[in-house]
Amino acid sequence: MQIDLASTVWPQCQAQLRGELPEQQFNTWIRPLVAQAGLDGDRVQLLAPNRFIEEWVKNKFSARIQELMDRLCGRKVSVEAVSYTHLTLPTNRE
Repeated sequence: MQIDLASTVWPQCQAQLRGELPEQQFNTWIRPLVAQAGLDGDRVQLLAPNRFIEEWVKNKFSARIQELMDRLCGRKVSVEAVSYTHLTLPTNRE
């Protein structure tokens, strides 16, 4: 049985980080992230609203997030922070 990384594990990770970080840091850097699970079940993208938050999360929190996600899943998973601006959205071409 596959664990849903986005809807189950990410909220657990956020709860752990909420307890570890000062409230202002959590609200500024972690709360805005939206998890999107990969189709294979072993990958999750953390979507940041802008590149500044993306880079800050990568530089300051990625190691701890990775550690928590791996522990909560019971296996190694791929975690990547990316901003909405880096996503390629499909275009409607006719």
